[in-house]
Amino acid sequence: MPRSILLGRQRKSVTTYEYDENGRLVRSVTVHDPEWTEEDYGWAAAEESNRAALCPGGCGHPLEETIDPDIEWEAPLPVVCFACRTLAKRQAEYQRPDVEPGHLFHVQRKR
Repeated sequence: MPRSILLGRQRKSVTTYEYDENGRLVRSVTVHDPEWTEEDYGWAAAEESNRAALCPGGCGHPLEETIDPDIEWEAPLPVVCFACRTLAKRQAEYQRPDVEPGHLFHVQRKR
């Protein structure tokens, strides 16, 4: 979806009507403004360029920085998502040969 639409831009449409000599409607033509503006294309191109510049290994940092041997990196201790932990435990219960595939899992807060 174009950025400008997400930000609230309303599309514009203009309808013109054509009548015959007796005043009867013969045709109506509606023309819409473009869905994507030049600015939208610019934002999309910049986003694609930013994504392409990221390390393909999945760390989420710019490749230009991750391949620089002079930059030091650290990996802080992970945080625990207790919702993900609960979900993984439930999924593990169904990872047996006697259980048919197709179960859909989700997690929700207890009330």
